[in-house]
Amino acid sequence: MHDTALLLKERTSRIRAAIRLQEHDKVPVVGNLGFWPVKYQNKYTMQEAFYDIDIMGESYEYALQRWNQWDALTTSVTSRAPLLDAMGSTRYIIPGREISPDSDYQHPDQSFMEAGEYDELIKDPVRFQANVILPRVCKRIAKDDLYETIKAIAKVIVFSRELQEKSRRYWSGWAERYAVSPLMCSVFLVPVDAIIDHYRGFNQGLIDIKLRPEKLIEASEALMDNLLNSAVAGIPQGLDYPVLYNPQHVSPFISPKDYEKVYWPFYKRMVDVFTERGHTVWTVFEGAQDQHLEKLQELPPGKCVAHFEKTDLENAKRYLGGRICIAGGMPTSILAKGSPQDVEEQVAKVMKLFADEPGFIMCADGGLNAAKPENIDAWFKAMDKYGQLGGKLELLPPVEIKQDESMAGIKQKLITPWDAVRDDFGDIKGDEQIIKQYWEQLEVEALGLVNIIMQA
Repeated sequence: MHDTALLLKERTSRIRAAIRLQEHDKVPVVGNLGFWPVKYQNKYTMQEAFYDIDIMGESYEYALQRWNQWDALTTSVTSRAPLLDAMGSTRYIIPGREISPDSDYQHPDQSFMEAGEYDELIKDPVRFQANVILPRVCKRIAKDDLYETIKAIAKVIVFSRELQEKSRRYWSGWAERYAVSPLMCSVFLVPVDAIIDHYRGFNQGLIDIKLRPEKLIEASEALMDNLLNSAVAGIPQGLDYPVLYNPQHVSPFISPKDYEKVYWPFYKRMVDVFTERGHTVWTVFEGAQDQHLEKLQELPPGKCVAHFEKTDLENAKRYLGGRICIAGGMPTSILAKGSPQDVEEQVAKVMKLFADEPGFIMCADGGLNAAKPENIDAWFKAMDKYGQLGGKLELLPPVEIKQDESMAGIKQKLITPWDAVRDDFGDIKGDEQIIKQYWEQLEVEALGLVNIIMQA
């Protein structure tokens, strides 16, 4: 086996062993580089990188030539600005457009839905997104200008295909040259996060949790099938790695009582569905979530990763050690403002805490953003010094995938099922099943693109 191919297998096996709480040789290190390589290369503006994936690819190549010790990267290498412009999206503030070309893009808090519209969302979530939310978010999606709408969607299709193909080529090259691979194969949101992120906005959403929790619960229930389908579309049953990635934005800001009422039941159900299909769930618990640690003990052991930002890791280990793989340990503030000595001391402290725990993965508590290059060097050097576990690494075989069971365990929710359009076809002279088969096949295959458009 080629050295790089063997190294890649060792790295993926190491992460999978840590997640399963099994013995292995050393603590894995996972990086979230984001747009940091662009800043490190110091050749292009953030605007250029956000518009051109080839610039992102060049910047990553430049950074990986120096730092390729990562066992995996959480990064989604994407340059989405042309897609957002095509739709006329107002959801993000884009560098070079509304702000300085050297600034990071921003996701401001906006509300695109009124409190009185919950019943409409509950009745038909997909149509509500398409007919109500999308025209409010995207200036080029308009019911009274079909040509402009068709043109915008055509641009999205063309750009999305090109972006996905280029992204695949870049990742393939990095795996071959540096044995670096993506940690995740899909991203999903808990319903409350989806509602607050995409429709109600953060401030209004937190008010809803207090004033109208029952409506929030009904809406969450209505969204579940679509969120489950979107998360595993095209991902075969039994694929335990790469992981399903779940960032949580709202949970640190709600009480345990509210969490158990409107948030936890849906998160737990999603985790159960995914892990029963053989997948691994990696959740980023943003902010400080010590108040929810006791509840997290109910997650399925050896099948989840709890990646903490500000949660106290001693508390996390006390509640979850030996049950759930824990990730985190490196504050981005130290990487950005500290010294190499500070970095080494942080690594030594965290490695001492988890010295007896195979279920730990070292990560930063967020994107690297303003990390000093010398601190990245110190981080890897310290991990070599303190991160050895002394166990034996077993090279895990790839999972055998049965493609015909790719959606097993998931209730497929078609946007427009055949029964809803059957009468439009009138008196069918031939085999109705042929027409139905391809209608529903395209309904399923289009779901990913529909969700890209809905989230613009």
